[in-house]
Amino acid sequence: MDRRSPEDPASALLDLLRAYTHDCLHYGSRRRYVEVAGVPVRTQYGINYRRTGGQSYSAADSHESRSTRNLGIVMEGACDKEARALTYRDATGTLTAEDTDRSATVPGSEEQARYMAALSGYERAVITGDATALGMWLDDRHGPGSFAGLFRTPEYFDA
Repeated sequence: MDRRSPEDPASALLDLLRAYTHDCLHYGSRRRYVEVAGVPVRTQYGINYRRTGGQSYSAADSHESRSTRNLGIVMEGACDKEARALTYRDATGTLTAEDTDRSATVPGSEEQARYMAALSGYERAVITGDATALGMWLDDRHGPGSFAGLFRTPEYFDA
């Protein structure tokens, strides 16, 4: 990284394309702004919401946490996963029908196929900002109100 000419130019180019794709996915994610005292305030980014006072829908994870409930981090992972799949698999000629149509049957168990279909739905939710289908999927698996139960911080209503 500290040289002008990378040791492996092809890999460096793929990583640059991955980073660009990742940033494009972030940029393309749904955003909503409202005006507060003449100033635009972002109240939505992907499927994460924010009160006009700044309180995020999902709280930051504690340092001891072994998993995340923070939608910003979850969205970051979804964007990075999709960027890697698009860039490396497409550039190396190994992009498959399953990569481009996650709802297609994938080799493996029925559970893996359902997981891949759900992940595809999540990726679409990040871009559109519509978490309705994701919420219904979570409700079917874990019971009513699962999205809010997993991600919403109690402080969201205090703001």
